[in-house]
This record gives sequence, C-alpha cells and structure tokens, in this order.
Amino acid sequence: VRLAPGALDEPASLALLAGHGLPVVPMRIARSAGEATAAAQAFGGDGTLAVKVVSPDVLHKSDVGGVRLGVRVGDVAGAYEEVVVNARRAMPQARIEGALVAPMVAGGVECILGVRNDPVFGSPFSTGIAGGNGIGVLTVVESTARSRYHGLTAELRRLVNPSFQY
Repeated sequence: VRLAPGALDEPASLALLAGHGLPVVPMRIARSAGEATAAAQAFGGDGTLAVKVVSPDVLHKSDVGGVRLGVRVGDVAGAYEEVVVNARRAMPQARIEGALVAPMVAGGVECILGVRNDPVFGSPFSTGIAGGNGIGVLTVVESTARSRYHGLTAELRRLVNPSFQY
C-alpha cells in the first residue's frame, strides 16, 4: 500500500482497513449539524452514537474536546457543534472538515495500529489493545531492521510489559 506522507485521519484509516477486508464500524462524515442528525437517523434504532471531529490537523481528538460518546439521536446536532467548537478553540489554525458520526458498538476489542517508513529503523510499527475504558494496556513496537535493533525492540517490549512472555 502506498500512502501519501503524513498521518491519515480516522475516516481515511477506516476506509483503508475496510478496503483490505478488515471489519470496521460503519460511519458517516457530517459537514453540518443537520448532516450529523441525518447521519444519526440513517443508522436507525435507539442506540447511542459517537461524534468525533474530523481534521487532518487534530490527531488526538479527545485532547481538544473533539469526541462525544454515548450520544442519543436527538442530541447529535448539539454534539456536532460542541466537538467542532472545542477543536477550533483548542487549535484555531486546524482545518476542520466536519465530524464523524458512528454507532457505538458493544463487545469486541479496541486496538491501535501505527506504521511509518524511517530511513534508519525501516518500517517500525506499533500495535496495541485497550481496555473497555479506552486506556491502553499493551503496546508493542517492532522494527523491520531487526538485525541491528533487535535488542532495542526487545528492551522496549520489556518496558511496556515486563511480565509478558515474548
């Protein structure tokens, strides 16, 4: 897979994963409070929703107040306005493209995946799982440059979780 330089936002990341056969949460991008409400209604049911700001400049959405979880359909417009205003207030120069609206899901495992190309380390990647509260409980960093950096990655793994058997 060839990607443009820089980080992918959440919608682009989900599309990439889905395009390679991985199951992802259905979502819609809203560019206004009205579109957010229409997206929420399109999912149907009485379930709750996640509303998250979409911006290529805001990588850690929760740090800027750009995430609302457990939102009812009738409250989606207000949640849209809230996450957009919070992100603009915290990062005035950020390009805000709208908000992602997705149904909340129960069960499953929350995970993180990161990868980059580096001239020294090769293509290091990180993977991790999180607990039900979203707090990371295990993250492992690996590198394709194992012959030179194997000791480094082994040490990083021990630092992450000294009791885990690798």
